[in-house]
Amino acid sequence: MNVFVDFENKYVVLNVKTPEFTKIIGIVMQLWSYIINMMLLLFFLMSLARPGSHEQISSLLPD
Repeated sequence: MNVFVDFENKYVVLNVKTPEFTKIIGIVMQLWSYIINMMLLLFFLMSLARPGSHEQISSLLPD
């Protein structure tokens, strides 16, 4: 645990001094995760919308 505390004291506290900056970083990371999740959901829905996808999925299920 001391490694993380030392890293935080050396780099994070020295480089990020304002709470507004950490809020901006948090907002950007949250938006980025939303974009990635929406892209994955879109790819999944596109793969389900292909013709013949229900036969592929039903072949994976046990009889």
